[in-house]
This record gives sequence, structure tokens and C-alpha cells, in this order.
Amino acid sequence: MKSINAFLISIVALTLCVAPTSGQGGAPQSVETTRVISQQLDKTITIPGDLSPYQSVDIRAKVSGFIESIEVDRGTRVSQGDAIAVLSAPELQAQRLEAEAKVQRIDSQRAEAEAKLAAAQSTLAAVQANLASS
Repeated sequence: MKSINAFLISIVALTLCVAPTSGQGGAPQSVETTRVISQQLDKTITIPGDLSPYQSVDIRAKVSGFIESIEVDRGTRVSQGDAIAVLSAPELQAQRLEAEAKVQRIDSQRAEAEAKLAAAQSTLAAVQANLASS
């Protein structure tokens, strides 16, 4: 028990001796400074590493087809809506041609129906004129 007390007293005494004293009475300390200058680095270090982007996105085509041309290079900055590649989709071109043919067929049917309507209206006008004259 006496050895533990002696040990604790010696630790407290050492702490008080080593601890810096506060107050105005201390001598000023000298500090070494240096001027900062801008210059080219003359040492380079080569270390292995991986570069990874801050943000990445998956790019998918809305339709299937063949790539005709690529409009950007690797690493080019693009914005939303910029064309990245031009696709050729033969199936879609065939569907478009089929739809255009259907539109032409419907237009001709409409023209035929308008002609029949005009004929029917003239026949009606003639019949009404005959009824009015009789």
C-alpha cells in the first residue's frame, strides 16, 4: 500500500514539473519561418492507381438497329439530348413505309367517299327540284 501511494505521489510530482506554466512571466519563444514561393516541381512519383468517374450512366438505345456512325469520341462531354450515335433500323423503315402506304390508301378512300357524297347530294338536289316542279 505504501508503494502504491509513493508511486502516485511521484507521478503527480513529475506531472507538475513537466506541465507548462501559464502566465506572463515566460520568455518569448523564437520561431523559425520561411517564405513560400511558387515554382515547378522537380520530383515526380509514379504510383499505381485506378481512375473512376464521379458519375456514370448506362446508355441504351430506344430501338434496336445497326450503328451507322458514332458522333462523339471517348471522354467527350455530352449533355442531355445530344446525339451520341446514328442508328439504322431497317424494321422501323419498313414499318414507316407501310404506314405511309396505309395513309395514302385511306386518303384515296376518303376522296372516293367525298365523290360519292357529292354525287348523292347532286342526285338529292335533282330529285328535290323534280318534286318541287311537279
